[in-house]
Amino acid sequence: MDLPPDVEIIAFADDVALVATASVPFLLEERLEVALQDVMNWMNKNGLELAMEKTEAIMLTNRNKHNIMTVRCGQYSFPSVKCVKYLGVQLDSRLHFSQHGEHAAARASEACRQLIQILPNLRGPRQRRRKVLATVVTSRLLYGAPFWLPSITAEGMKKMETVYRRVMLRVACCYRTVSHDAAAVVSGMPPLRLLAEEMQKAYHGTDRVVAREQLMESWKRQWANSEKGRWTHRLIRDVGKWYNRNHGDVSFHLSQVLSGHGCFNEYLLRIGKVNTDECSQCGSAPDSPEHAIFQCDAWHHWRVEVCVYLEIEELSPDNLIETMLESNATWQRISSLIGRIMRTREEEERRRQHAALVPG
Repeated sequence: MDLPPDVEIIAFADDVALVATASVPFLLEERLEVALQDVMNWMNKNGLELAMEKTEAIMLTNRNKHNIMTVRCGQYSFPSVKCVKYLGVQLDSRLHFSQHGEHAAARASEACRQLIQILPNLRGPRQRRRKVLATVVTSRLLYGAPFWLPSITAEGMKKMETVYRRVMLRVACCYRTVSHDAAAVVSGMPPLRLLAEEMQKAYHGTDRVVAREQLMESWKRQWANSEKGRWTHRLIRDVGKWYNRNHGDVSFHLSQVLSGHGCFNEYLLRIGKVNTDECSQCGSAPDSPEHAIFQCDAWHHWRVEVCVYLEIEELSPDNLIETMLESNATWQRISSLIGRIMRTREEEERRRQHAALVPG
């Protein structure tokens, strides 16, 4: 099929796009009208038919004026619109992809809403299974990433990251108050933009192993330079070693310790749930995750038992993750200790709340 100059055809399955370039709108209209008629003639000769009711026109330009056109073909006319959907990607007239970000976020949000119902923070599937389920959301968000990533607006990206954050929190078993950066590390889910960059590099020929290594290096730099989640960073400095571990799931109680958001009076005071940051067990202040797990005298004998079993002098924020990553046995032992401490603290907190509600 012969097409006019500066016109090319892109076809995939039953989706066909005519792409023309011109310096002024009327030339663009002329070229597209001739090309459209040529396509229709070819289709008629081959027993095919163009679905006029599904045909749309869009002008891709950064101009603020003279940025509309109308393509005519027989009795049909197609005024240019601001956004069209082609092969699952929303194309706007300036190729900023803000509408695509909104559309992808809406589709992923529906999947996320359904996942949240089966992924409670307490109980539910283990973290590795949660990550597998989360790929339903991630794949919807990242569809077409190599194409839209270079030009997408901050607004469009933010809408997708908002949905991604929701599923990250469920994978990490974190509270909603946990920062985006900390939730990404605890969940083991790289930031969405870095995943999109990885896909773009692989699409353009970079070896997938190399692309993943570059993603991890970028993630390490972001995590080291972030101002958010500094308690989590103190525990998990090497995000690569944490991400690539072969054992260990993050439970609800372990997540509280890793994020610093949970049954700690320092945190509860900050969000207005209690009136003091003193430890309810020993009276020390502030009742931070560091105090609750590593310093509180109420759990001294439990910590000693674990240290003797693991043949280490003491547990501290600086050696916690390194020790847990040594083997599945050490992970389970320390995770059990943390769960035991946190459950006891929660039970005592519930008793105090109940006592405060009982008159007299």
